[in-house]
Amino acid sequence: MLEKAKLWVISKEKLDKLYLEFPQLNFFGRVLLEQNTIKYEAFITALSQKKEARLEWFYKYHSGLINRVSLKYIATYLNMTPQALGRVRTKMAKAERKK
Repeated sequence: MLEKAKLWVISKEKLDKLYLEFPQLNFFGRVLLEQNTIKYEAFITALSQKKEARLEWFYKYHSGLINRVSLKYIATYLNMTPQALGRVRTKMAKAERKK
């Protein structure tokens, strides 16, 4: 287990009913869905990029996780080995120091 979490589940039928009863919730749900779709599309695109681009994507969208999740899990998520992730992080850190 990475972290304790609560997961709420609602059926599609109940969600649709809530959307009808509360139009502002409908708007919020649609915006949330759109944001997650954009993030997912960016992830799919990032997976086809070089390792550096994948790590940059991770920093952009999940910077808060870098110190909370084991690097081996991050490496797996980014479709690379932990050793490759270490090399990429070192390379990026050196490039950043040169700026």
